[in-house]
Amino acid sequence: MKRLLRKGSVGRRVFITIVAGEMVFAAVMGVTIGAFSVLSDIHQQQETMRRVSASFAANLMPEIADQQLTHVAAQLESILKTAEVHDVIGICIEDASGKVIVCQGKKSPPDTDEGVRSPLSVLTQEQTVVEPVIVDGLHVASVIVRFAPRGVTPLGTPLLASMIVLATMIAMSIPWAAWRLSLDVVEPLEDLGDYAARLAVGELDAPLPGGTITEIVEFQQGLREMAEQIQSRDKQLLDTYHELESAYHELEQKKNEIEQFSAVKSNFVAIAAHEIRAPLARVSLYAELLEEGEIGKLDATAREAVEAISSAATSLTSIVSDLLDSALLERGLLPIIFGDVDLVKLIEDTLRDSRLLADAHGISVALQGEIPHLTLRGDGSRLRQVLDNLLSNAFKYSTTGSHVLVSATEDAEHVYIKVADEGRGISSEDASVLFTLFGRIDVGDSRDTAGLGLGLAISARIVEAHGGRLTHRPNETGAGSVFCVEIPASGGEERKDTMIKVSGDDSDA
Repeated sequence: MKRLLRKGSVGRRVFITIVAGEMVFAAVMGVTIGAFSVLSDIHQQQETMRRVSASFAANLMPEIADQQLTHVAAQLESILKTAEVHDVIGICIEDASGKVIVCQGKKSPPDTDEGVRSPLSVLTQEQTVVEPVIVDGLHVASVIVRFAPRGVTPLGTPLLASMIVLATMIAMSIPWAAWRLSLDVVEPLEDLGDYAARLAVGELDAPLPGGTITEIVEFQQGLREMAEQIQSRDKQLLDTYHELESAYHELEQKKNEIEQFSAVKSNFVAIAAHEIRAPLARVSLYAELLEEGEIGKLDATAREAVEAISSAATSLTSIVSDLLDSALLERGLLPIIFGDVDLVKLIEDTLRDSRLLADAHGISVALQGEIPHLTLRGDGSRLRQVLDNLLSNAFKYSTTGSHVLVSATEDAEHVYIKVADEGRGISSEDASVLFTLFGRIDVGDSRDTAGLGLGLAISARIVEAHGGRLTHRPNETGAGSVFCVEIPASGGEERKDTMIKVSGDDSDA
């Protein structure tokens, strides 16, 4: 018993729970039995009142039928004197119209309706029973009998008896429950706790404690198996940890090598582009002098060769510029210098200078709608670079005779510059690499579309540095693409000169 009632033990908690449960059970049973006794007594009392009332009505029927009211009154008085055992305190007679013709003792209220009373009202309230007097099938009168309250005193004996029986049951069951609980549950659980503590310190060979309850024995065996599995998994985890540690060091080494390679690549691109730019400038200069006849007159064949050289030099110059910008992006050194930019002048100058290239491709370029008259906060040369790149791509990937349209609109917060072409269009799969470095789309016949896939990636970073974004969608006409430059309108957030850098995902593209 001491082990069972030890403070904080599971046995004590279970024992208290059992005792509390039995007390609650006893209380519920007592209330149930008491309520049943009360309701049974009430029902018996109600039946008694109905029988008594019916007996009074039968005895009074001849006098009531003969209208002998004096005899009726005398008989009512006699009944009241001899009916104390039934707690009758008043009897009244009503005729068929409801008028009281004779009354002895306490009168009934005129609105008495026994149907609305609760069963417990028999114990605490006066009761009225109405019994009709029927003569030859006709309702000639009603006998109204009034009874005194029953009271709760007669119910004490059955309630007390039921509580004594329940208390005796509890007194006998608690010691038995405590003894069986200690023997079958508490002691095996304490032994199981000792066994678990020994397993925790690594004594896997500790003997299993005894037990009689099947569930506890199965739990002991399961605990033993779990400990063995944990030991095996600990070894596996340790081996895995060493493998991960080795892989982590190898990954760090590879990462450093990749960073070094990226730095070497970036330096090489920057140096190579810088070194190529000077010879290209001289090639372009001499080609221009030859085309203008400054060095000497050229025949038709030589002029075609010079024009081809000049075109190739221009393409190479564009590629070199993109390579330099990509190298600066990877280093975070591509400069953005903010100032006031006239939107009308920016777009008109871009269209004017692009028409020569458009004519060379046999494509028309035009302004669609009016340009909003406003001043942007941005880098004019970089924004011009973005528009030049979008128009150049539109010319490259459009068919001869198609149209390229440039438009500009605004709302309360942004300015939208759109370049729409009628070219090949871009699939949803290819659109995912549009704005990544070297994310050039293979169109199958790209020999006339020189480039490294840098222009859109650089343009997107320039627009983002202005607080905007560069987006693409298919042309609503069903052919071609629409690129949209979205940047904050005049009066938006004040921005300062900065350097922009390519993100990690783009550098890996």
